[in-house]
Amino acid sequence: MSILNLFRKNKNKNNIDCNEKSNKSKQTYNNTMTPSQECNSISSHNVEVTNEINKVLNVGYNDTTDLYELEKQAREKSDALYDIHTNSVSEFNPQSNILETDTKPLTSIEKSFLKYIIGENICEPYIAAYWTYEYNINYSYLISKFFNMDYLKISNYIEDLTKLTVSELKEILKSNNIKSTGKKAELIERIEKEISCEDLSIFFSSSNKYYALTDKGKELLKNVHKSATKNIDLEDQCLELIYTDKYEDAYNLICKYESSKNIPRGINVNWESHKITPAQIRSYKTIKELDINLKDILLDNIIKSSYILCDMLGNNAKTSILVKRLVGEKIDNIEINNAINSINDVIYNHSTIIYSETDSSSNKNLHYIDIVKNNKSIPFEINNKNYNFKINENEIYFFNILKIKMYENELKNNFVFDRMSDGVFNAFDASGNFIGKVKLQGRKKWIMYMKNEFGSEHIYGELIHLIDGIDAWIECSKEYLK
Repeated sequence: MSILNLFRKNKNKNNIDCNEKSNKSKQTYNNTMTPSQECNSISSHNVEVTNEINKVLNVGYNDTTDLYELEKQAREKSDALYDIHTNSVSEFNPQSNILETDTKPLTSIEKSFLKYIIGENICEPYIAAYWTYEYNINYSYLISKFFNMDYLKISNYIEDLTKLTVSELKEILKSNNIKSTGKKAELIERIEKEISCEDLSIFFSSSNKYYALTDKGKELLKNVHKSATKNIDLEDQCLELIYTDKYEDAYNLICKYESSKNIPRGINVNWESHKITPAQIRSYKTIKELDINLKDILLDNIIKSSYILCDMLGNNAKTSILVKRLVGEKIDNIEINNAINSINDVIYNHSTIIYSETDSSSNKNLHYIDIVKNNKSIPFEINNKNYNFKINENEIYFFNILKIKMYENELKNNFVFDRMSDGVFNAFDASGNFIGKVKLQGRKKWIMYMKNEFGSEHIYGELIHLIDGIDAWIECSKEYLK
């Protein structure tokens, strides 16, 4: 059953056996999460590559909470894996050393990679490193599997013509004393009709060949669409759980998936023991109850469940892509984005935010956010100094929650945040006492707060994880903020 049919069938959630679906989804994912890894033992070449990767992943590091040391360790691991990745790609020649592989049906990740590889030069393909880091793809093994299952072929000379420029096509025609004027499609058609493959071969080097789909491969991929991740199997299993309000089970699948990556998301996050927080569950339940102005209950449920899943994956920006995969042309992009914005308006604005920039020339980089709650305004000061950073949605959301928490704890003093050249905010109280740091720009997000005069605490992860750390920060900073 497709995930869209699941939503259609289960409009009435009370008719769903949630425990049965939860257990079924977990079992399915356990059986399909790493199929490439299961069959790796077939190929000695594959074992060799896997062993090289494991050596990198198993390098021991000293335990530390120092951000710079953690970043250094992550960078060293990334560099080593990148070398393995590039060597594995460059050393494989599909014309001479196709490996023995399994012939199990392709997973969604493998289908996505098959779609990705089309048109790449067989001798110098560009393969993004995330296929190794995030999806555990072994290039030589999987390309061999595509050939063995008759999904992939090496393009012939006629198919290569689409890769040539108009000037190159005209040169071929001129060399054969054939009319060389016209548009690219006309030039290709003329070459196909009047020049044999044998005569064409002199215009191509042995390396000028590309990966192309066979008819069987085209049939396989005709319903494979762009989505939030390359792992559509995981997405659909999580969506099923989220739809039935099994947020913890869905999050556990994502944690298991993250822990299987060569380089998991986040710094210093133990995905094997990581759990969803009560605050996240409350937030997701709130989203489910929102009115996002959609009359179609099916679309309403799909958009809300997609939003929650992308939040769990740490990438809300992909929500519209996921929704589009599920509903196709049944809803236009404007309606999707309006519905997503309706959710954002609530999530990012639990209270009213008034954002302004002073006109004073001496304070042109001084910004204020007033958060109005129960008709009381709490001033919040950000000093951007001379650095060209815009205050992004993550920062507004985080600072919003921070100030609301301060209000709830009846703290009178004001946080002051000074932007540094690397985008990090140093945090002070109004008297200039240093009480922490915040980094919400870029991929790596974290907060640091002073536990006492002798030590500090770091929290790493996605925005929702950092928000969970606000209570601890306030508790440690109360003496400064009363």
